[in-house]
Amino acid sequence: MGRVLQQLDRTAHSRHQALSIPRARAKGTPQCAPLRHHDPDAPSRPALAALAIAFTVTACGGGSETAEPEQDAATTTRPVATTEVPTTTTTSTIPPPPPPLPEDPNIVFHTTPDVTADDIERVRHGVAAARAYLDDRDRPIDVYIAREPVDAFEDRYIAALQRPGMVKGQLVNELAHRNVGLSTRDGRGTVFIAGSQVLKEYNYVSAFVTSAHEAIHTYQEYAARWRDMGPLWMTEGQGTLLAFQLADERRVPSALGDTWEDMRAERYMPRALAEKRPLWELDTEEVWTQGASDTVYGKATMAAEWLEHHSSREALNRTYWEALATMSWQDAFVHAFGLPVEDFYVRFAEWEAAGYPVLD
Repeated sequence: MGRVLQQLDRTAHSRHQALSIPRARAKGTPQCAPLRHHDPDAPSRPALAALAIAFTVTACGGGSETAEPEQDAATTTRPVATTEVPTTTTTSTIPPPPPPLPEDPNIVFHTTPDVTADDIERVRHGVAAARAYLDDRDRPIDVYIAREPVDAFEDRYIAALQRPGMVKGQLVNELAHRNVGLSTRDGRGTVFIAGSQVLKEYNYVSAFVTSAHEAIHTYQEYAARWRDMGPLWMTEGQGTLLAFQLADERRVPSALGDTWEDMRAERYMPRALAEKRPLWELDTEEVWTQGASDTVYGKATMAAEWLEHHSSREALNRTYWEALATMSWQDAFVHAFGLPVEDFYVRFAEWEAAGYPVLD
């Protein structure tokens, strides 16, 4: 066994010299020829076979395996082949995190004792995102969040709605099931969140979208300076669409993956298709409060999507509302979107008849 190892050692040394010393090639010998080691008398033990394989050197190409005569290394320089490793650039498909929202010290919270810090943070996120986008952070805004008792802020609710003739207790059901955003005549924003309804959802996006939506309403009313803001489908559709867009941009965590595309396909478009009344009829308080609000919101949001696509995001979310301070809503509509509302109704009806295809 020792002699076999010595023989292998000598063979290895010989192979090492063969690799270290440049060789002259016979005429016609390929640039790279494989050098193979084979000893028919060597033991076939696995370890020795592996050792023999280690001494096998395979270069690129093929050709003659005839040994070549050695030549003085001082007279021949064999170029060393180098292989360049291509540089690959990996582009991440994960969007960068959104920039942090600016501080908004003008948000004042009023809550019932059972509202948690997490509840407040969810609502704050939505309100602050809407106010930052609309550049509406200079105005103070009161945010009321009630779980139990739901009528804890009823007096303030009646005063904000400018309905002082209402009897206390009359709005308990409304406070439990309705979220409200408005601006009082002193310019102060006021948002009421039905915590027992919104915050029971495990889905963060529900609280964010609802809170942003109501904060958007406070801007609408303030920008219009309490003048006629136009049809209810306009105020509600724009508020819903923008709230979902902000949730997407803020990458609001959602257990359901509720991006606007998800909600459009799974909720708002089917609801809009189920609403058979034409869009221009969706403009009374009764329509929006008598049990058909899901379909009404669906169609209104589709209308906002069409208007934004055929004008701009700025036109839908700022230009129209600010024009209301000095124009009728019909004139503000033409100013923002470039066509009379009657023409819009016709074109919207055509899009609706086609099943609300995604706008390119």
